[in-house]
Amino acid sequence: MEDRIAACALQTYDALPKTGKPLKPHEWTVLSAIVMQHPRIQSGAAGSLNSACSEKDVDDVYETVALGTGSKCLGVETVSSNGTLLADSHAEVICRRAFIRYLHGQLILLAACAESNGSDGECNEKRNECILQIGRKGGPSVANRIVLRDGVRFHMYISQPPCGDASVFEWDKPQTYNVHVSKRRRVIVRTDLETRSGQCDNANDALPQIDTQENKKVDDVYSAGGGYLCVEMHRTGAKVTHGPNHASDGHRDYTSPGMFRTKPGRGSPTRSMSCSDKLMRWNVLGLQGALLTTVMDPVYLRSIVVGSMFNATSLFRALHERIPIDLQLPPGFKRTAPTVAACSAAHMFPHCQARVEAAHAQPSQSAERKGAGADRERQRIEHVTGTPKSPCVRPIAVGTSIGWACPPPTNAIPPTLTGRCSLLVHDVTNRGRKMGLSKKSGIHSLNVCSALCRMSMWHSFRTALAALEQVNIVRVCGSPGQVTADSTAACAQGGGHDGDGERAPITDRWQLQVPGCLLDPRASYRESKACALTYQCAKHALMTHPQLCNAWMGYGMDAQDFLLMSDKA
Repeated sequence: MEDRIAACALQTYDALPKTGKPLKPHEWTVLSAIVMQHPRIQSGAAGSLNSACSEKDVDDVYETVALGTGSKCLGVETVSSNGTLLADSHAEVICRRAFIRYLHGQLILLAACAESNGSDGECNEKRNECILQIGRKGGPSVANRIVLRDGVRFHMYISQPPCGDASVFEWDKPQTYNVHVSKRRRVIVRTDLETRSGQCDNANDALPQIDTQENKKVDDVYSAGGGYLCVEMHRTGAKVTHGPNHASDGHRDYTSPGMFRTKPGRGSPTRSMSCSDKLMRWNVLGLQGALLTTVMDPVYLRSIVVGSMFNATSLFRALHERIPIDLQLPPGFKRTAPTVAACSAAHMFPHCQARVEAAHAQPSQSAERKGAGADRERQRIEHVTGTPKSPCVRPIAVGTSIGWACPPPTNAIPPTLTGRCSLLVHDVTNRGRKMGLSKKSGIHSLNVCSALCRMSMWHSFRTALAALEQVNIVRVCGSPGQVTADSTAACAQGGGHDGDGERAPITDRWQLQVPGCLLDPRASYRESKACALTYQCAKHALMTHPQLCNAWMGYGMDAQDFLLMSDKA
């Protein structure tokens, strides 16, 4: 299954235009994709996705629904206060934003199914393309919700371990030749022999580190250390945040596992958290975000497939074990543990950092004087990546990011449900803005915004919500422009629940009730997100837990106090 997921992601990436991709051999980037697994009835079997049929008629299909590339982020001083720039352009974040746009399109497709309810053939064809349905089978919530269809699962492919805690791990074999300390490799001292098998213990995090010299051998360090074991760590450039039990200096404890970190980089300081930390949070709050939680259940990943430098221990620690065990969450949210796996070398991303650095690695001064260790290192990397060494050119990361979301079938959605919102998402950005848009031109309308920035995604959500209201799936309750106790209580009660819990026709009895603030043009982005009460409750429980308290940085509420921009040029 891991190879099928990776092959599906790579095939979608290859089908995209060259714009935004690495074009030179020494350029690299990170690729992330969300692949949907769902049962599809083979030709000749009648019915829709959920129709009853024999097992031989059903075959699991894998298709990419969202994709993102990139490894850059904006500094604190360049982040926009009106949501028109992408503060975080790392591949995992871009992919998740594209996935939310994909869900917006599926909501509009669900509305189109309800609008064509009179034509059975047309409605069944649209339902086969829609992954959402109204109703619940024995869920914990009383309110009626929009849920995924049976058998729909999502997997994430990442070409390398996420930045942050997932990138802190030991190499499989401690080196016995001359120590060469590079940017992402550091020799440290451990006393627990279990570390050789990758079992990192938090008790060892405070042990002293060796100030290595170019002519000092690992065997010499071991004998001089009084029985200490010397292991080599793959470390991250991400900086540790301030908080309880955290280092006061962000440049320390690069090799300490379990820490919360901001994005790596040498440029202006950023407050964006690392991808490992964000994936950990998505394993609790879901991928859908706050706004979509007002109408649908959380969506979680089933597995995460890594294409290179795979280490199961560090990935499981960073994405699941750091989640507090005693976390108290509202109904519908849970503490998930997606399966972590590696794909075969045949499905390694051709532009990944490990492969490009192995092919264009520059020898260090110590390697020039003592080339035996460098030769062994090059042979080890070539054996892992399968990439022969090329002439020495400094590898660099491309500054562009690509975001793509699978659009719903355009012939299945009438224009009256979409308005001015485009369902085609293929975004190429540079420094947080659309590629080709200069800083002097400014961003004054949605037409020049990135399709994955906060402003555009808010507009896309409102378009999907308006489509659901147009076909009477959603009913706005409460006074517009504010979130009142009466309106939120009414929304929490929903529109009733069927006794057997099965899917029911779309009628007034099954209407989803949402606060009027979500469609009020006078409401700010922050006020709209505040309507997702259960999501905000789960987020508050996670962020205020003593294990995470003061460790999460972010940009605060000031970056969310903006109104919806006009969609006219």
